Amino acid sequence: MWFTNRINHNLDYSIESNDGDESYYQQRYWYNDQFWDKDNGPVFLYICGEGTCSAPDTRKYPFMVGASENALLISIEHRYYGDSQPFTNWSTSNLKYLSSEQALADLAYFIDEMNAGFQTTIGRKPDWITIGGSYPGALSAWFKS
Repeated sequence: MWFTNRINHNLDYSIESNDGDESYYQQRYWYNDQFWDKDNGPVFLYICGEGTCSAPDTRKYPFMVGASENALLISIEHRYYGDSQPFTNWSTSNLKYLSSEQALADLAYFIDEMNAGFQTTIGRKPDWITIGGSYPGALSAWFKS
């Protein structure tokens, strides 16, 4: 699936690019709601790192095995990796948005927007648990929504 996220969460929309859309990009994510208890279950958000992301798989991500009993499982691709490209080229001026601060803001914006949808569709904002390994593990540790 695709989520429309902000390129610059610092609200400086004077971005110069030839991409047409100067303030948003399409961020790829996947979800698995096969076992989700929509009334009580949390959301496990797997943060992908420096590579192409994939769908949440309890066999590939053993830490999601217990979560699969009642949680919604989501994996989200990091900006500038895989198909989640804010720009068509990696010029120095475009790479200024490749930072852990922008990545953390991507997660917060994603969760806020998803929660708005959940509030409408299931009548509540579920608890979120972020997960990652290595650099995405650091993002998970630094993250607070």
